[in-house]
Amino acid sequence: MALTTARNTPRRMDHTYVDSIYLPQATSTTLFVGGLACLNAGGYLVPGATATTLTAVGVIGEQPHLRPADRYTNSGSNGAQSLTVQRGTFKLNNQSDDLLTVAEVLKVCYVTDDETVCKTGTGKSIAGQFLGLDTDGGAWVHVGATPAGLVGGIGPTGPTGPTGPTGP
Repeated sequence: MALTTARNTPRRMDHTYVDSIYLPQATSTTLFVGGLACLNAGGYLVPGATATTLTAVGVIGEQPHLRPADRYTNSGSNGAQSLTVQRGTFKLNNQSDDLLTVAEVLKVCYVTDDETVCKTGTGKSIAGQFLGLDTDGGAWVHVGATPAGLVGGIGPTGPTGPTGPTGP
């Protein structure tokens, strides 16, 4: 179920990848603190949702340049407001009818909404790399830097890599 209020999203600090990025927010959108944030086809931040045109960026954190709030709404034009997005490894909800299991560890997982990921990619955008399950069934997902080789894009296992039709 999509967020209707802020969410305390646990983050795993592995010291190998800690980063944030400042990006413009799409018009007429609300992003919740702790919610999965994506870029739409135009390059603007939107909440995670079931769609094929999104690029997962990370999770919305505190906004030191804005008044503290549990959500940030841009009612102006595209880019009238920008937000800091935390990239890294986060614990997200595991969709109950399309569960990620230990069999999917180190594979990509997909966005269902701004707090939930799933195993099947039909009609969905990539959330990130699934790193494992938490004891409560939550899914640890590395968001914001999915290796191209995992998604069959340009890279070692993609169309231009050594195993692809145009590789060396």
